[in-house]
Amino acid sequence: MQNPDGIALTDDEKVYSGCEIVLLKADGTEAGRYTVIIPGAFTKSGVVEISDLTKLANAYVQGENVLNELETLIGDVNNNGEIDLADIVKAANTFVARPQN
Repeated sequence: MQNPDGIALTDDEKVYSGCEIVLLKADGTEAGRYTVIIPGAFTKSGVVEISDLTKLANAYVQGENVLNELETLIGDVNNNGEIDLADIVKAANTFVARPQN
């Protein structure tokens, strides 16, 4: 597991959107690479926070081309190919349902 800059995560670091899972073959060569997408979670916390909801709402209001490709995948919480009100509602429900520290 590595962060978006290609640096391996330490045991105490959280996995967040944009991190990559790198699969290695027995000989150590790369077999595959997958980007982690946590729906609605733009920050490095790995969970949906108020700042994520704000970013998602701003993207919805401002329209296309506000988010980069990765952010668009993160923001499309209901996976329908667009950022819409349903994404905001679903992300907000995730935020409300998670345990608060």
